[in-house]
This record gives sequence, structure tokens and C-alpha cells, in this order.
Amino acid sequence: MKAKALAAIGVAVFPVREKPERADGRIFEMKTPYTRSGHLEATTDARQIEQWWSRWPDALVGVNAGRSGLVTADIDMGDGHDGWNTLIENGLDDLPETAHYQTNRGGDHYVYAAPSDVRLSGTKGHVTPDGLKLEDVDRRGGSSYFIWWGNEIPATRDAFGEPPAWLLTPAAEPTESPYSGTVGEWLQRAPEGSPSWSMADVVNSIPRDSDFGHSELISFQASIVALAANGETGAVEALEILKREWLRGEYDTPVYRDDWDAGLAGAIRKFGDFPDKPIDILAQDQVSIATRVTTPGFIDIWTTLPAVTTAPALRDRLGRIMTLAYDSSLTALEAATLAWHSPAAKHANGIRSTQSDGEALDAVWKLALEVAGSPVLEEGAYLADVEPAAPVQAVPDLLPTRSIKLLTDAEAARVVNLSWWGDEFMDVMRKANRDVISEQIYRLNRWVILSLCFSHRAIIPMVDGADIILNFYGVVVGGSKVGKSRATKPVTEISKLFWEEVYNPDIGGDATKAGLTDALIALDGLPTYFHPDEADAILLAWKDIKGPFAGMSQFITDVYLGDVKATLRATKDNSGKHAQARLNAILSGIQHQITDAIDPKDWETGFINRFVWAFGERKQLTREQKRPNIKRKGADASAVDLAAWYQQWVARFNATLRTTLDVEPGEKFAWIDMTDEVADRHVETLETLERIAASGPYEDRLDPTFGRLQETILKCAALVAITNNRRCIQMDDYLLALEQAEEWASNIVTLVEATDESPMARRANRLVRLIEKNGGRMPLTEIHRNPEYAGRSRDVKQILDELTAQGRAELLDLRSQQGQQVVSLIRGGRQ
Repeated sequence: MKAKALAAIGVAVFPVREKPERADGRIFEMKTPYTRSGHLEATTDARQIEQWWSRWPDALVGVNAGRSGLVTADIDMGDGHDGWNTLIENGLDDLPETAHYQTNRGGDHYVYAAPSDVRLSGTKGHVTPDGLKLEDVDRRGGSSYFIWWGNEIPATRDAFGEPPAWLLTPAAEPTESPYSGTVGEWLQRAPEGSPSWSMADVVNSIPRDSDFGHSELISFQASIVALAANGETGAVEALEILKREWLRGEYDTPVYRDDWDAGLAGAIRKFGDFPDKPIDILAQDQVSIATRVTTPGFIDIWTTLPAVTTAPALRDRLGRIMTLAYDSSLTALEAATLAWHSPAAKHANGIRSTQSDGEALDAVWKLALEVAGSPVLEEGAYLADVEPAAPVQAVPDLLPTRSIKLLTDAEAARVVNLSWWGDEFMDVMRKANRDVISEQIYRLNRWVILSLCFSHRAIIPMVDGADIILNFYGVVVGGSKVGKSRATKPVTEISKLFWEEVYNPDIGGDATKAGLTDALIALDGLPTYFHPDEADAILLAWKDIKGPFAGMSQFITDVYLGDVKATLRATKDNSGKHAQARLNAILSGIQHQITDAIDPKDWETGFINRFVWAFGERKQLTREQKRPNIKRKGADASAVDLAAWYQQWVARFNATLRTTLDVEPGEKFAWIDMTDEVADRHVETLETLERIAASGPYEDRLDPTFGRLQETILKCAALVAITNNRRCIQMDDYLLALEQAEEWASNIVTLVEATDESPMARRANRLVRLIEKNGGRMPLTEIHRNPEYAGRSRDVKQILDELTAQGRAELLDLRSQQGQQVVSLIRGGRQ
């Protein structure tokens, strides 16, 4: 066995995956360790090695470089890499003799004996001692690892030659970076996660079987703290290991504990300052910063746009703002903050409008660092050419939405740095659809997916018994090319896969009250997905008290709370039966048609105000995006495999059901709690929504609608907590839910304003605007040919009757002269 043969000459080995696999709801890439602690478990123990390879007989052999006393030159080749060319160009290709072999991708590993007097680490794009960076040449040393691809094993360690000097660049020593906070504050800010390679390198060098003194302790603490301050993960775990070894056995005394505390406090104070990051821009007060810029004319430059507003001209303006900030001795963070809040950054062609907030923050930060070295002494002269359109651009298809802010600036900055399953879902959907998706629709659908997987198992319990169930009612608004149907696919596919051995949650969208009642009774207590299309017709049909859908509005309203009441109006088999429902109802349709079906009073009835709204976008596509997105065998490995993602997510959700949402004996549901901090923050949200509702003319409509929205916020927060495998809503969970609620609240205000008039008045005003565009007169046949009115002769007649009754239009019979009727607007007619 290769692993045992290597161990016999003192090479510490561990098992590594030979191919990608899914386990415990996660996807593990090839060359990742099988063992929980990875290369830190590497050993020369023959019995342990036999146990590992009995369990994983096809595992690759991983080698812990530092523990084995080895350092390896890893020369990458293929897939655009050419490490040998780098070595040849720099005259370093004459490598000393040593054990070597070819890797699986055609590269080479040259394995040398590591010197004992130099602390090494793993590097990517190795930098030689004289500062030369070697592209596609990596070093595996210290607590990094490599795969032993070769079939031949040296008989003795004599096969490992002396390494070339250029491979022996010492690992970086910590540099001073003062920190003024407490130890507890520092530990909270330290990057989370398991130890990175550099951090593990330090951990691996901590003595386990021998004593070490105060100076060694201080050195270890300083190294760990400095690495964390520079973004390396795993400091908390590393410090715990170091503390355990420092206080081992007889050394666990008050004196040694004081030594530990004093040493750690000193290391943090000296080396622990975290460098400014792009996200810190959002936490700065730009006004107070601006008052410290003393250069004459700065305020004009900061608060105005350049004469030409192309992207290069706007970028120059940002550079000039930063230069003036540096001239007044401001920091890079302060210069970037001023640029971020300037009109030049916010312009449609500016750095903030052409990319996501995260990307824009990175871009502004990068520019600030560039300008620090290359000041913009004057702005360039630019021609006012029209900038080319962005590859994907929304085509105006909807009313402009209002912007509601529920997060504070500090909270918004915090949210940017958070991640959860919903972000992963959105990233995968963008990649699978080549960035051509209606973001709001997919954001709504991610909550529906989580509801279909978890709402049968979890509730937010309330003292008054009105428990909050985790379901959603929504309306997807947009034209025929916004991707409504495509966005539905992840919902149906993931929920079907999740419930494949039980039932299909998708109950379609064409059901009467009796039919929907039957379906919900049959699926008592299980999540369901009801998704009618042509929402305008559906809403009107549900209002018809005599039609086949009579009573649907009230039924949908009642079922929202989770109860299917016993009724004598269902089928005979189900008459008198009571059931629990977890109904997710998502309607979809075209905006002006949906608004025509909504009366202003509908917002006050308890039906419409249960829905959240998602606006779709039509996109202008590049030629590449217009090409059929065909899936081919042997395609690029970077292509998104949606089926694999769906399986991974379903496995993860099932694991959450078995653990986090395991119901306690005697209980029907897992209770989702929240911290007092979250409860207090939710009160602030309610008060904000109340102020927004009371600040305009629509309080009677917005107040009940926002009342429902606040419950929806808690539902979202609960689902975020569940995906993070906890039953108690933490502040991060709540803020992510609040971020989504800002979008929904804005859309609600937009729709309330759009439905201010009666549906007939809105339809009449739209027809008047169409006729005005045609000079105040328009042949009736042309009106019928217009896409909005094609096939709607009865509606057109009703609208014309209304306009005639209002004295705003008349129908002229000009058949004798022109062979047609003409609609003519009457000047001064009643509006």
C-alpha cells in the first residue's frame, strides 16, 4: 500500500477524496480530505492508515508537508498553466535531484527535505526570497499538504534532496498593527471558520509532547493574532489549542492562566488591528469627513457631476475627489467614503449603478488605493459619446417603484457581509440563466421553496394561540418576457424532489373553492403550492359572487392562517371535515391588467393585503445570451448542474428536519423563538411602517397591508434561522428578512398608488392617453389592433361608453367618407 510505504520512511499521510462526492448535504471537491480535521490528522501510524484505507480503499494519499519534514515545488501545467515556462524564463529550471513524479494534470512535484532552521508555509504563485513571483509554481511546505501522485516510493529518506534556495522564502513574521479594543471584542471580530493553511501551519508547530516557555507562548499568540488580523480564518480554534497545550496537566494554575491572559491581551494590542475593508465605507459619516477637506472648491467637485457623464469621466471625478481628500491628510477609507457618496458614483453610468453594492464597494476601494499612488491632478477631457448599453439592461415594463428603507445604514452594511442559503440560491440561478433573471421573482420564490420544505414542521408560537405559520401569498407582476414560468421551475423541481416519496406539493392553479378545499383536506397539514396565471382574470372571477369561483377570495383569506374549516359546501366525501393547510399561493399576471382588477377598497378587506409583490423585468440580451442555452455532454465543468444543486439542497434540508426541527415528544411542531434583541428591533420596524402609512393619503390601505407584512418579516426571519440550523431568530436572521421586506414594502406602496382610482377610471385614462398620442383622434379599428385592446371588444365598448358619459370623447361615424368609425376626444371634457 502506497500510504504505508510512505509512512515507513517518516512521511505523515492521510486519505483524500479521489473524486467529488456529496455527503451530509454538502458537495466535497476532489482532493479534499476525508478526515474531519484534514491534514492535521496526518500520521505515520500503520494501524490508523489501515483503518482509513479499509474505509476508503480508493482514497488518494495526502501528505502533510511540515509534519513529514518535506517541502515540495508544485509546477502546474495544462488548462492555461505553464509553470515550467516560468522557471525557464527566470533561469530556475535546473532543479536539484530529488524524488519527483508527474501529477494527474501533467504538472510535476519535486519533493525535497525541508531545512529545520527556516519556518516555511504553503504558497500559491511562489515568491522567491528576492521578491520574484513565479506564476503557476506553488510551494507546499509547513502545514500545507500535497497529493503523492507517483507510484514509486523511495526506499529511504535519502531520496529527498536539498531544495533550491529560491524555494526557501521564510514564512512571513507578524508585523505590528495596534488594536485598541478588548480581547472579547477582538475574538468576536476574528474571521470565523476552520484554520486556514497559514493558521494551521502555526497550529501544527505547537508542541504537543514537550514543554515550551513564555517566549514561545508569546510568539505563537502573536502569530495567530497577526494572521487573523490579515483575514486568515481559524484564530479562535488555534488559540484554544494553544491554550490547552499551555495549561496542560500540572501547568493549569492561576499563574500560568494569568500568563496566558496577559500574553494574549498584549498580542492583540500590538498585532490585532483589523485593516480597513470596503464594507467599512458604509459605516462612515461622509458629512463630518467632508468638513475636514480644506482644499478650495472641494464641495463643488464633490457635490456635482462633470460636464460629460460617461463612465470614464465619472471615474476621473471620483479620482479627483479622492486626491483632494488625500491632500487634506485623510485616510484611504475616508477618501473612498467621500467618493462613494458623490453624485458621480450614483449616476446611471457611475460605479454604484452598474454593478452590485458588493462589487461597487470593492471597485471604489480599489480606486482609492490606486489614487493614493497615482493622484488625479486634473480631470481629463471627454467627448459626450453615448456609452454602450450594459450587456443586460432592464426594459421599463412597470411603474417606477417607491423606495422604502427599513434598515439603518449600519445594519445595511452588516447585511452586505452576511451570507445564507438564499444568497447561494440566487447565485446559482444567475449562473444557470446566464445572468438573465428577474431578480425579484426569484427572491420571492426562494421563500416559497423554504416554506414547502419546512412549514409543516415549524411555527412561530403566539401566546394568544394565533400561531404564525411559515407560508406565503404573493403576486408576480410582469409581461410575457420576464421569465415568470421559468422562475417557477426551481419551486416545483426542488419541492417535488424533497417530497418525492410522499406526494407532490404542486396543486396547479385552476381550482374552484370546492376543488381547492378537496385538495387541502386530502393533503392535511402538508405544504402546497397553488399558482394561478392570468391573475387579473382570477381576481375578477374570485370576486364574482355568482360564478363558479364564488367565495374563493374569502376562502383564500381564511386558509392563509392555516385552517381549512369544516364546511358543508365541499364534496360529499369531505363534508364536515376540518384540516390544517400550509398553502403557498403565488399569482402572476401583467401589471396594468392586475391593477385593473383591484379596487382601492380591496386593500382594506384582508384579502389583497395578505400578498407580497414581485416585479419582473424584461431584459435586453447580448448576442451570447440570445443563443440557445443547450446542455451538452462533456460540457465545461464550470457549467451549472442544477440537478446536482437541487439534490444538495434537498439533502441539506432533510438534515435540518432530522436535527434542528426534530419535534419534541408531545409537540406537533418545532417552536421558533427569537432573542429579546430581535423582538425589540421588530417593534422599531412596526413603528417605521406605521409612520410610512400615516405620512401619505393612503393610511387606510397601507396600515392593514403593512400589518400583514410585519408577520411576513417574521416568517422570513424564521426560515433564515432554520437554514442556519437554529430555532431561535438571531439579529442577523432578522436583518436578512428586513432587507427583503424593504423591496416588498416599496412594491406595496407602488401598487397602492397605482390603484388609487377605480379600475374603470384607470382603464379610461389609459385609453385617453393612447388617443392623445395619436393627435386626439383614432380610428376604432386601430384601437382594436393595439396590443392592450386586441381581443377585448367588450372592454373597449365599456370604456368608450364611460368616456362618452363623462363627456370626454365621442364616437364619430365616418363610414360614408372613410369607411370606419373614429373616436375623438372632446376638449375640456370632464376628467
